Amino acid sequence: AERSRLVVRDAAGREIFSRPGDSGSGEKTFQWNGVDQNGRKAPPGVYNLTVQAVDQNGNAVPARISTEERVLGVGFDSGGVTLRTASGEQSFAAIRRIRD
Repeated sequence: AERSRLVVRDAAGREIFSRPGDSGSGEKTFQWNGVDQNGRKAPPGVYNLTVQAVDQNGNAVPARISTEERVLGVGFDSGGVTLRTASGEQSFAAIRRIRD
């Protein structure tokens, strides 16, 4: 991507934080410290991250977002294996990478 922008929105869809993203292709890392644009700590809740990326002609470029969480437990049921994290249960099939 020529340009990108990272946007954090609260559950109501309000933009509470944004910053320019890294340009170029490949995997990039973004960590949000839970602080809004005004430097205030955001209240507990659900937040969504979106990446808006465009090429040199201004055309939208698709961006895939993945998250990293600590596994708190493993569940087994008729639906298969699930991993319990702070944000809820994740299907093992949705996991792309596991690291130490």
